[in-house]
Amino acid sequence: MAFILLRILVGVLALTTSGSCTPKAIAEGVEPVVNASPSSCTSYKIPVTITTESLIYNGSEFKDNFDVVEFTTQFSRKSPYGGSSIVVFSGKMNVTETYEIAATFCSPKTLTGGHEKSILLATHGFFHDGRYWNSQYNPSKYSFVDYMTSQGFSVFFYDRLGTGQSQKISGYLNQIGIAEDILSELTKVLRTGEYTPSIGKPESIVLVGHAYGSYTSQDLITTRPNIVDGEFLIKVPEDNPEVAIESLKVSLEAYAPRIAKTIRPQDFDSFDTGYLFFADIYNHVNTYAVHFLPYHALGCARLTGDIHRFFAAPDFEIEVAEYAQSIAQPFGIAEYMSRIASPAKPNYFSGPVLIAAGEFGFVNCGGNCESTFNQGIASKIFLGTNTLKTYIHPGSGHALNFHKNATGLYSVITDFLTENGF
Repeated sequence: MAFILLRILVGVLALTTSGSCTPKAIAEGVEPVVNASPSSCTSYKIPVTITTESLIYNGSEFKDNFDVVEFTTQFSRKSPYGGSSIVVFSGKMNVTETYEIAATFCSPKTLTGGHEKSILLATHGFFHDGRYWNSQYNPSKYSFVDYMTSQGFSVFFYDRLGTGQSQKISGYLNQIGIAEDILSELTKVLRTGEYTPSIGKPESIVLVGHAYGSYTSQDLITTRPNIVDGEFLIKVPEDNPEVAIESLKVSLEAYAPRIAKTIRPQDFDSFDTGYLFFADIYNHVNTYAVHFLPYHALGCARLTGDIHRFFAAPDFEIEVAEYAQSIAQPFGIAEYMSRIASPAKPNYFSGPVLIAAGEFGFVNCGGNCESTFNQGIASKIFLGTNTLKTYIHPGSGHALNFHKNATGLYSVITDFLTENGF
């Protein structure tokens, strides 16, 4: 199903105070094409001013890919003291900056069920931009946005700092604390209704996160428990910093990262050497094959046939791999390493929480997320809510939106939202 996004880019007015977002209406690029999507979308460039207690990166900058390989090896190897032998931050400092964030608001073309004033604020993870939520490949099958608007909900998604159409900063500066503060300001400005003209002021905001976007969302409700009304996370709960470090080690080795500008200079030449990327599409496919469904990738006898593969026919569409590669984005090394400095802490968020993972997610669950979830870690982290639900999506790896049964996950989300009054 063809989907053409109506883009209305909104410029920037000068900002003089911290935590402010001001639109300036300048429309361009409107294409008079029939749109079969259930979504009515408007795109913005939103200035966000934040003050962040930023970690100071004092590691060596990468001169070439040999440096990246050496860093990956030293970070991922076993340390006699536990954790990692690599330390890249020394101290903190308050930094005030204004960043331009590319975002899109989509509401239902046809209002159903009175849900349109419930906004799902979606944050993507590594190797993607906001298009993770709004697939242009077979959107009726894969687009989170189209499914949610077809059920009457509104969605606000954006490109994280350093990805897509959002502003770029050094990969040695970009980090999770900045991401959390940007998400906080986006949440606040959504409450005003400035960027949601088709529905007015929202009645509720539910955070939606995938991977790094989930950690960002979880960090936000930990430090600001009253800022939103609900949360849906695609991740695995962690209550042990050592476990988090080990998963980050495994992840980095699986990514086999290279300096982004050396791999796709036509797209990433303006990025500094702190931004890393897959070597090629085959490495991308292999990363997901290992990262998402390791038992098959390792040839384990317990998985036979094709039903549990991620990037393999007939269960997986090769075109999805090509689409995923076409929208793939670099990640900043400071973003990655700041996860160690920001381990998950117990929170007292009182709204309903849904946590999901693919059945065969690898990095956090070792390929068996059901057994990991059965440890009950989520209840040790989310201490304030009376509604905590966990869900294992069958036959899926970590990138749930790109699996053939993605809409099955989306139906679980809409049921959860409806059951909790959104």
